[in-house]
Amino acid sequence: MIGQKIIFKDTVDSTNNYAANLLAQGELAHGTVIMSGQQTAGKGQRGASWLAEPFKNLIFTCYVVYDNLSVNQRESITHFVSISIVQLLKAHGINAVIKWPNDILVGSSKIAGILIENQFENTKCKSSIIGIGLNVNQTDFANFNATSMANQTGKSNSLEEIAFSLIERLNQNLLLLNQNRLESLKEIYLNHLWLLHQKSLFEDETGIFEGIIQGTNTFGQLLVLKENNVKTYDLKEISFLERNTSESCESCN
Repeated sequence: MIGQKIIFKDTVDSTNNYAANLLAQGELAHGTVIMSGQQTAGKGQRGASWLAEPFKNLIFTCYVVYDNLSVNQRESITHFVSISIVQLLKAHGINAVIKWPNDILVGSSKIAGILIENQFENTKCKSSIIGIGLNVNQTDFANFNATSMANQTGKSNSLEEIAFSLIERLNQNLLLLNQNRLESLKEIYLNHLWLLHQKSLFEDETGIFEGIIQGTNTFGQLLVLKENNVKTYDLKEISFLERNTSESCESCN
């Protein structure tokens, strides 16, 4: 169960790095949660940085070992994690969506980010180090297109209470994964996927084009209808330029 052991550090370079070091030493058990008041080298997908004001946001990593998850089913990890965050926010009156591959948005503003680092063994996805950064009480994001729970609700929240609420939802959705109810997880995920089935502007290696997101495949790659053909995109291979063809979003990349 996630949360059976919780480690809190005032400062780390990144909670995912801290977890990875424990794992390398054989000292990381399933369900361990690591939280920190601040991190000096927070990271996002493909090395992008994640910056947060100290002690104002949830900086959270958990380690999960799977019962029987194949490499071809690893997309379900993103599903159970992202919908857990969306459900947590919904409980606080905040309607959020999932921007492929790893961001949670309110409107077009980022409220949370996810970084999942999987460990494989033969054809199995053995375990994951799952990092979550959730903007809770920070209200000033300078020039970044970001928001927080405090911005959305007008009130501050206990980081401890938010952490335990997140752990509860992660456990509920992990149970679905372990019960092999993967289609149920994917259905919930797609119901919250930003721009699904909406005509939108994108950019890939060939340039700017108009397309429609169709969903994701079993490897978590994005499927986009482009010029009557469904194209498959991996991380960093496609950029979102606008919410749709009539409403621009300058900071969606």
